[in-house]
Amino acid sequence: MTAVAKEMDTTALRGWSDFVATPPPPARPDATPDPERTRHGRALAGAKHCLGCHGRDLAGQRQVPRVAHQRADCLQLTLKGLRGGQRVGYTGPMSEAVAGLSSQDLDDLAHCLAHAPAAP
Repeated sequence: MTAVAKEMDTTALRGWSDFVATPPPPARPDATPDPERTRHGRALAGAKHCLGCHGRDLAGQRQVPRVAHQRADCLQLTLKGLRGGQRVGYTGPMSEAVAGLSSQDLDDLAHCLAHAPAAP
């Protein structure tokens, strides 16, 4: 991102930051949350202290990204990349948060975050 941002003027940076900060629409209406996966994901979000960094509504804060209502497949890739060490950024806290979680745990956490109607 630094390489891209250094080429932007102030107006372009402000426009991009406004775009990134705007939450997407809620999950597609045909993407019905699975109650059991959501329950398990909420339990994991609580146990792994997701709310502490990402905020009570999981909308992000300061330099921590919003995770609520993101696409589940993107969240899955990010979480698995963090667990496997391929994804960088917030490496210490996030690596610790996902350590020991199974692929199914990460999938359920991503499912919960993608469909988060309220803070877990």
